[in-house]
Amino acid sequence: MFTLGLAALAFVAFLVSVIADSRSFRNAVFLGLALALGTLGLADRLAGLPSRQGHLLLLGLVLLVALGPFLAACYLVANGVTMARRERLRPANLLPLVTGAGILAVIGLDLAADQTGSVKLGLLARKTGIRGQVTGARTAGYYWPTAMLREFAAVFLRYGVVNLGICLVLAVAPVAYALAQRT
Repeated sequence: MFTLGLAALAFVAFLVSVIADSRSFRNAVFLGLALALGTLGLADRLAGLPSRQGHLLLLGLVLLVALGPFLAACYLVANGVTMARRERLRPANLLPLVTGAGILAVIGLDLAADQTGSVKLGLLARKTGIRGQVTGARTAGYYWPTAMLREFAAVFLRYGVVNLGICLVLAVAPVAYALAQRT
């Protein structure tokens, strides 16, 4: 119940913030807090229900939370294609498309970004037929961006033909679609 109260408080803060300045970044922060706390509170309440129906609702809530970023990214890509089709091809009009594609890329990379170096070692172990688990050592905070870029490049190039093909389709298809709709 406490979590739901905090969610309500965050939602009230969101409403007050929107009234004060509808273009402020803090609106997204307050809304995100309200949704996250509301979801946690609802999950707590559903988990406490003894019936099968409560557990099914909890499973639905977990799936909704898990699929939320993917659905938002798909919406942004579709909106970006609409913007590109109806408006001129300018960077401002392509922003939803690029943002959606970026979110999809991050979702795809998140499955392969545990600790730096461990992904490559895991792929090598799989290739050589060695059964086991790979864990990475702690990486210094200042080195993390460089290490992640290096590991991403290594894994990306390991399956270069497939990855470049996917990137090509993601880059060309929306533009081709937009151009085809203009004629």
